[in-house]
Amino acid sequence: MTDSSVGPIRVIVAGTGWGCLTHVPALRAAGFEVAALVGNDRERTADRARRLGVAMATTSLEQALAVPGVRAAVIATPPSTHYELTSAVIAAGQHVLCEKPFTTRLDDARSLLRQAEEAGVVHVLGQEMRWLKPQVGFAIALADGLIGAPRFATFVRLSNAFADPAAEVPGWFTDKSRFGGWLNAEIPHTIDTVRTTLGEFASVTGTACVTSDHDWATNDSFAVQFTLVNGLVGVIQATQGAFGPPTAVQRISGTAGTVSVTAEGEIALDDASGSRLIEIPPEYQLGPDLDLPAGVAGSNAYARFEARATRIPPATARLAGAFRDRILGLEPPKFPALPTFFDGVANTVVHQAIVTSATEGRTVTLQ
Repeated sequence: MTDSSVGPIRVIVAGTGWGCLTHVPALRAAGFEVAALVGNDRERTADRARRLGVAMATTSLEQALAVPGVRAAVIATPPSTHYELTSAVIAAGQHVLCEKPFTTRLDDARSLLRQAEEAGVVHVLGQEMRWLKPQVGFAIALADGLIGAPRFATFVRLSNAFADPAAEVPGWFTDKSRFGGWLNAEIPHTIDTVRTTLGEFASVTGTACVTSDHDWATNDSFAVQFTLVNGLVGVIQATQGAFGPPTAVQRISGTAGTVSVTAEGEIALDDASGSRLIEIPPEYQLGPDLDLPAGVAGSNAYARFEARATRIPPATARLAGAFRDRILGLEPPKFPALPTFFDGVANTVVHQAIVTSATEGRTVTLQ
């Protein structure tokens, strides 16, 4: 739990997209002071810093890190930039939270972990979904043995965000050299869920494609079949290019029952005695997004941006709070465990195997 009696920790945020939309409000809610915003477009960075009430806007990470009193940084830039920027933060002796996907190469992931450990800085990975109800509910069900030994898992997420040929995406998303595509953007979340809830991966078989009417070099859809060291078999299927209402299926079946997410977002348990909902303890309930204090966003221009950037995403705020507590040396909660660069390396091992499988058309064995 965050100690509110301690003053705000000064932090900088690199990234004017996701960094502004989620991390700036979440950091503030968790007791940080956002001292600087770093972007690659001078005018856009200055405009968004002004709208969000951030004192400094710059295109220089070095300049932002030199702001008096800054102790930490959040890297929320395109994946291909994570290694260089995170390494620079560590070299400056600052604590760091890096978004997922952690790095584009496994060697880089291992290097960042080594650098952070040698520097003695707090290192955190942007896996905020550990605080969401499905992962919490699954973890509770498995810890209590409610489904027996887990044997089969299904993770399906079908969405229409890119289905329209006129749909716009960030420039890096369609660029292979910048680690674009929905597989790279989405799979780290499910990998982390599987690893921390069910166990370590043994093999993966992946495929990817473009479902929407776009001439993209990257994908908007993918499917993965996997096995775990403990023998569980699972499937992951996701798209952002399918017309129709969004659909999500999350189920884990075991020898004594099945735990799943209902259409209403509740956690259901089905076994020989029937069906019932699993109660989530109050301390793990996030609630809806909250409004930031009035006046933070500035004018009404860029209404869509401001409407999102003035909402506090509760899962990301929990992640930011855990980051702050670790910086202050406070005892972290046992559950969910704070995601660190150790997870970044482990997740990247699986991510790289899936990309290799999808590229080469073969099953990749990890263990």
